[in-house]
Amino acid sequence: MKLITNKFKTHAARQFLESFDEAANTIYYVAGHRSTAFSNDASPPDPQTSVYDTHYTLYDELVFGKHVTPNDVKFMIRNVPWVSGTVYDMYDDQMENLETKNFFVSSIESGSRHVFKCLNNNGGIASTDQPLFSETAPDDEVYITTDGYQWKYMYTVSAANYNKFATAQYIPVIENADVTANAVNGSIETIIIESPGSLYNSYASGTFKEAAVGGNTLLYSLNGDKFADWLIRVNDVTGFIEERVTSLNTNGTTARGVVVAIFEANNTVRVTNTERNFVLGQTLDGVTSSSSSTIAYAERVTDALSSDRDYYKNNSIYIRSGTGAGQLRTITEYIVSGDERRVYVNTPFSPLPTKTSIFEIGPRVFIRGDGANANAIVTVDPSANGIGDIEILNSGTGYTYADVTIIANTGLIDIDTGLATSTSSARARAIISPKGGHGSDIVNELYANRVGIGMQFANTENDTIPATNDYRKLSLMKDPLSANIELTIETSATNFTAGETVVQANTGATGTVVNRDGVTVRLSGVRGFFETGNSTVNYITGQSSSEDATVIAISKSTETFDQRQTFQVDETYDGPTGSGFILDELVVQSGLQQLASGLIAITLEESAFIYSDGEVVTQSNTGATGLISARYNNTLTLSNVDGDFLPGNNTVNYITGSLASVEATVTNVDRTIDAYATGYVHSINSSANLNVEATVSVPDPLTIGPEYTIVSLGTTTQNDWNTLAGTTGVVYLVGDTFVATATNADGTGVVRLTNSSVISLANVKGFFAVSDDASGTINNFTGQSSRAIAKITGRAYDQNYLVDGSGEFLYVEHFEPIVRADDQTEKVKLIIEF
Repeated sequence: MKLITNKFKTHAARQFLESFDEAANTIYYVAGHRSTAFSNDASPPDPQTSVYDTHYTLYDELVFGKHVTPNDVKFMIRNVPWVSGTVYDMYDDQMENLETKNFFVSSIESGSRHVFKCLNNNGGIASTDQPLFSETAPDDEVYITTDGYQWKYMYTVSAANYNKFATAQYIPVIENADVTANAVNGSIETIIIESPGSLYNSYASGTFKEAAVGGNTLLYSLNGDKFADWLIRVNDVTGFIEERVTSLNTNGTTARGVVVAIFEANNTVRVTNTERNFVLGQTLDGVTSSSSSTIAYAERVTDALSSDRDYYKNNSIYIRSGTGAGQLRTITEYIVSGDERRVYVNTPFSPLPTKTSIFEIGPRVFIRGDGANANAIVTVDPSANGIGDIEILNSGTGYTYADVTIIANTGLIDIDTGLATSTSSARARAIISPKGGHGSDIVNELYANRVGIGMQFANTENDTIPATNDYRKLSLMKDPLSANIELTIETSATNFTAGETVVQANTGATGTVVNRDGVTVRLSGVRGFFETGNSTVNYITGQSSSEDATVIAISKSTETFDQRQTFQVDETYDGPTGSGFILDELVVQSGLQQLASGLIAITLEESAFIYSDGEVVTQSNTGATGLISARYNNTLTLSNVDGDFLPGNNTVNYITGSLASVEATVTNVDRTIDAYATGYVHSINSSANLNVEATVSVPDPLTIGPEYTIVSLGTTTQNDWNTLAGTTGVVYLVGDTFVATATNADGTGVVRLTNSSVISLANVKGFFAVSDDASGTINNFTGQSSRAIAKITGRAYDQNYLVDGSGEFLYVEHFEPIVRADDQTEKVKLIIEF
């Protein structure tokens, strides 16, 4: 058998989280994919594990993405809200599968969530008193609520962090430096009773009659006729807590005491430090809880101190209150002489107790281990004189093991020696803190083997990522490379070498020089985030030329990317219905280049419109399947094809739809769709502010007609257009107007076709060629559903793309479509478990 410990899992989580902001950090993006429908959007398929599905398909369907910053990641633990009436587990260093137990809670107070670790659950009772941050502090070792639970405050999650990262199942870790600093290594916060034992008869309480008798600071005279313990049974103990209680007695005075133990099974409380007698039939009143119940039975269980010598020998004596409170000693000798009761202790009290100091004598807790200074006292359950509770006085430090023995006298006299015999029949076990102490390493202590990513796609980003259409997949990308980044520098760009790598030392950003023009360095394969700077901060250095340059401006941020391809098009045919192109339809630009696109066309005897776009069809005899991407007349275009479709008849090789089980006969299969490019319409008439670069031919002679609009620009007049006849230039978009800039000195002007649109395509395969190029070629593309036809007149080159195929996909999730809009924000929460 082998075991990978939980620390290996948290180590892996820690390494992943640290990779976001360490010196040689990894760069991550959360990306949205697939604007076209699944075969059943209401029941998305599970992500597939093949290389094709986890890389190539994800890049084909990639639409947009956003950089994940170090502020967007947190360790995550299980979200266990505190709920009254719930039994919570307690931390135990010997508990198997502790990571699955509810031994910590999140408690809501003042809008924040405060995380507490349970160190003692009072014997496994239900928790009824909410742990509150306002009642404790990071340096508190012990925080006990009125239900007997002992908690340790760990950290606080603000409302903002909770909303950003938390889910119903998980809550972020926000480490608290004060809690960590105050952790005590090897402490013992809890000792559990495995067996209460019996015959622990030698316990008592009272006051000191005289301290340091005869000047001997080891010798003390005791008074045991006051502050006795009472065992009181009431009609109903519900509601009482460890608190002060009062009750009238027969002479009209008030009896008082403090509840130190509650025995719900028989409606009994043990009351110590009492004044006056408790009387049957009177009402017992709780000062804090305001509970009250009639006394059904009352017995004083610690009368005068024992008259047997050495009766309390080897027991503990603890000063509960008054001068010298908190001191614990061991009784080495108990002396009885007439009415005088005296004890020798192992170490002098300092300061010395006074006559108002209240002592408790009880079984001694002997802790033997490799640490130091841990000690505790015991409360005896008088119903059987077994151990009822163990109270830690000092948690000690440095323990890796600790054996606990509880020793006290039985009250039985050895006939040979005349001395009281001892018992150690109880069994108890010390629970040792985790390495470093509670709160020293919250990640390991609370099993934070998950990392949460919390971020959002905001409507304020619609100038850099699309706020239209929808998406059905999310991924986490590692180290993709950006293209089309231009740096404006102070010196000449030609000082750099084409193809060399430039590095910005302060940011760690790198890129490859693909073009140099004036003071502009164009980069591809960009990793990281360039910043502007001067000759000493954020300058760039060529790795071949050794040239340094100050960065004045950067063309675009790589914090987001838009992977669509955007074109200015002239629609030359709106299709048979006149509707033009439609969202999510397949478009094909015909050509001589066969695409390995997974597309086939099958011809049917029946109409293609008996099926639906996005529906899966299956061929009966071959078992081949495909997803309908387009329908036209009797032709279905299929993608995601698995298997070989064959022609057939109504009994052989017919196809069946997945939605309505409609059958059709296949008459032809075309596996050779020849095209320059294919893609799916993501948006039409985009209002994004794009720069579009393309080749344009100015007609000769220029005819002003309904198909053209002529606009003058700068010093150029309408007549100057005739001088541009036959020349080529650059076209770019300003608002909704296309500006043509000549490459020679002949002038400038504006040409805008009245039937032009901006169309963005997703899942593009191949290269869409601009129409009306220098060769005069007209490159149309056709919508496979609408049958609309258009030619490309401009291409957006300055959009922020990723280099296709760069980076790795680490996480993929499928879901029902999320529709984007420019008036909404989508919160993304990913939980990655190690």
